[in-house]
Amino acid sequence: MRRILHIVGMLVISFILIFISNVYHVSKGKSTDDSIADIADAKTMTLLLNEIHDDYFIASNIGNPQYKYKITADLNDDFCVGDSVDVIYRDLIEIESNIFQVNYVNIKASDFTLDETICYKPVIYLYPNRPMDIDVKLDLNGTLTHTYPKYLNGWHVTAYPDGTLVDKSGIQYPYLFWEGKLGIDYDMSKGFCISGNKTKEFLNNILSSIGLNTTEKDEFIEFWVPFMEKNPYNKICFQTTAYTDNAKLNIKPTPDTILRVYMVFQPLNYSVEIEEQTFDHFNREGFTVVEWGGGIVK
Repeated sequence: MRRILHIVGMLVISFILIFISNVYHVSKGKSTDDSIADIADAKTMTLLLNEIHDDYFIASNIGNPQYKYKITADLNDDFCVGDSVDVIYRDLIEIESNIFQVNYVNIKASDFTLDETICYKPVIYLYPNRPMDIDVKLDLNGTLTHTYPKYLNGWHVTAYPDGTLVDKSGIQYPYLFWEGKLGIDYDMSKGFCISGNKTKEFLNNILSSIGLNTTEKDEFIEFWVPFMEKNPYNKICFQTTAYTDNAKLNIKPTPDTILRVYMVFQPLNYSVEIEEQTFDHFNREGFTVVEWGGGIVK
């Protein structure tokens, strides 16, 4: 009898020690056994690492980086800015506008990769000369996978000269966001071949020459550079009719000027020769619409 009680006691002690060890590792942001994900009220989201600090990190949604997440965790050295992580969490607390503190259970590396059939991140900025009610519809050669705000037979918003958008419920947005699965045969005949570690510098210069303003350019770079800078080289081609013919915009009232920037890149292990792409000068006049997005060719 004593022997049985001794064995039971040792098993209980072992269970307690394992439980404490798991709790410690989770609190430090280390990956633990996947069984933790089975906790009844846990949810999972895949995020892109934007900043890594000693005791916390900042991450964003891969599809829509308008939302930021501050997570108090000590990530191990295997993680780098630009990596994607799966965060298993219980709830979110909004600590600033569109910035959330995450009550997480576990954090681990994600196997997320860009899908070459997806048009990522197209966002649409509306800049009228005066407050204006605007309807925007998409005519796609494909299907929508995500939209923000929700696309209900189009978007119907009031737009202001600074780009602020307000829906009928009074909710403000910085832009219209969509993502879709389209069957596009991209034109990769003209463009640029840039080493990965120079991607940010290149995009900063080329996007200014194309016509994006500082905010639009910074948001473009924030989203795309993490997927590009680790590659030895990137073949970068900005699409024209190959994109616009497959993703048509119908906007009422009709804009005075419109700029649609859609970049496709192909990761390469070596540099290639390609005819350099040129762009017409873009002048913002009257009611202006600007859109940017992109995709990948593997």
